[in-house]
Amino acid sequence: MLTAGPLDADLATFCESGLSIVVACSGQDGWPMVGLALACAADVAAQRLRLVMSRDANQALLAAAARSGAIAATFSQPGSHRSIQFKGGLACAEVAQPEDIRRAAEQTDAFCRILVRAGYSETLASAYCAHDPAGLAVLSFSPRDAFLQTPGPGAGGALPR
Repeated sequence: MLTAGPLDADLATFCESGLSIVVACSGQDGWPMVGLALACAADVAAQRLRLVMSRDANQALLAAAARSGAIAATFSQPGSHRSIQFKGGLACAEVAQPEDIRRAAEQTDAFCRILVRAGYSETLASAYCAHDPAGLAVLSFSPRDAFLQTPGPGAGGALPR
């Protein structure tokens, strides 16, 4: 087990609940790169997050994150706007496993329902959440720091460990 990190059981549950997941890193030229993940698997004991994403749409991001090892991921819940950002390292691009594919289906279904409840049409929500199970990849990393990003006076503040 790694030393104590920012990922606890409550944050793990939140991250796995079907959210908007924005992933960022720096390219070789130093410019930011941004992508979207479909799902997350959080391992509290190992202090590791597995982000499931479209391989084709995120090829450059996967390569850049694996090359630099540094990554940031923001998890946001439409409706409440609750948002948590993790920054970390030891990023690694991996082949999606059957469990990752299952998680992507479950979490995108949950996110689609959230979007519909928030007022988006089913057509738009379904299109936003659509993905090819055979075209998924994983970007895993070890979160080092966590920040509250929910809009309001505490936004940007570090979460206690």
